[in-house]
Amino acid sequence: AVNTSSDETLPAEPLVYSRGKTGTQFSTRIDDSSVVIGIRQKTADKFEALYSQAEKKFLLEWYRNPADLANPVASELYFKGFNTPSLGDESYQALPYVSYFTFTDKLSDLDGFDFNNEYEDPNDENKLITTSLKGSLAIIDILAFCLNKLGLDKGIRVGVNIFASTFDQALTDDPFLQTFVNVNTYYPGGAALTCKEVIERILMPFQATLFSWGGYYY
Repeated sequence: AVNTSSDETLPAEPLVYSRGKTGTQFSTRIDDSSVVIGIRQKTADKFEALYSQAEKKFLLEWYRNPADLANPVASELYFKGFNTPSLGDESYQALPYVSYFTFTDKLSDLDGFDFNNEYEDPNDENKLITTSLKGSLAIIDILAFCLNKLGLDKGIRVGVNIFASTFDQALTDDPFLQTFVNVNTYYPGGAALTCKEVIERILMPFQATLFSWGGYYY
């Protein structure tokens, strides 16, 4: 709990949401976002776990003016992301002091995942077996494969209206469901591209941008 006499209180700007490309990021079609939360601590190191434990240990869901704090899912979800421990900022000044914790939608991590299947070796739980994907897949399935690696369990909504002349083009039709790619093209020289590279190649012909909002990727 916050803002109570027995617990932590919030600083003047308790939550800062950021989205938007800067500098060299303008060349990418992936637009990541983050939330920084500030908490004024009355007890030293009370939130140490937020910057000392593994990523994906803590999940933040930010809802717009939930009418019922005990059941916020009935309100609009603005942001969903995991804590990034390396970005934690503990001031270690005289108590009470403000600590800042950063949660991201993980889209910036896509370049850390290869476009491969990975699963646990049945003979060694500490070993992963990696295999390449094969055949032709709809690009919506390729996007889902890559985004599922982030672990945020979000749906995908497509706002693209560029269709081939042979595609179904009703208002409810989706070009990403009707466009197929032979995934062998994502293994030049036998080495897998990163998921970021794969997604960039998919989005470029459509002049589209990928971002997250609430419980969906767009």
